[in-house]
Amino acid sequence: MYRNAVREMALFGLCFAYITVGEVAAGERLGAADSNIVISVLQPTKEGMYLQIDYPVVFTSRLDIYISTNLQSGTWMLGDTNLSTTGNNTLAWIDSATVSLGRRFYRVGNADLDTDLDGLADVRETLIYLTNPLVPDTDSDGIPDGAELQRGTDPVAGGSSVITLYADSDAGADGYDGYAPEVTAGHGPKRSLSAAANVSYSRDVIQLSGLGVFHEPSLWIGTSDVTLRPLGAVCVQP
Repeated sequence: MYRNAVREMALFGLCFAYITVGEVAAGERLGAADSNIVISVLQPTKEGMYLQIDYPVVFTSRLDIYISTNLQSGTWMLGDTNLSTTGNNTLAWIDSATVSLGRRFYRVGNADLDTDLDGLADVRETLIYLTNPLVPDTDSDGIPDGAELQRGTDPVAGGSSVITLYADSDAGADGYDGYAPEVTAGHGPKRSLSAAANVSYSRDVIQLSGLGVFHEPSLWIGTSDVTLRPLGAVCVQP
């Protein structure tokens, strides 16, 4: 059987629990008044490991649940994300993977706490991305950590952040992210040059393609060293 774990108090919106072999302990449940977030029940069921998470009634932020199978490796993964706490002070969650797996470690964090305003929750920065939750640009390359992850570059390795953005006057749409020349896997080219420029950073390349005209009545290139690379005959006019 599994036993209830010793729980640590929440730190920066984070609490920790683990499961191990032994007897099921009684009377270990902590109240939500003891901390911002508490894993108060950790119990095996037929469906998997059952977690009950308590928090004060005034707490309305969403929660992320993190799982690790080996603390020595320092590897954490998201078990679930953006769980609502509105109108309640307890949340139940089942880790169905524990039906076939052994030891598991859990952390629960505030999904809405972003101290450095880089678009990444503090707990995700600490456990998954290994970026600094107090510094918006961990590698000091001029691009915020959240933007680097969206662009597919490494937020902790300066110099790896330059990418090619795409604008296509025929098949593009400004609702796409501009990270691919064709629509694929949720990515696609921008329709306008200005939309591509708005998501560019220093030393990026913007590739232009399509037989249509790029109508740019108020084109603004955010950085002076962005390179425009036309592919074939491309027309840009007001």
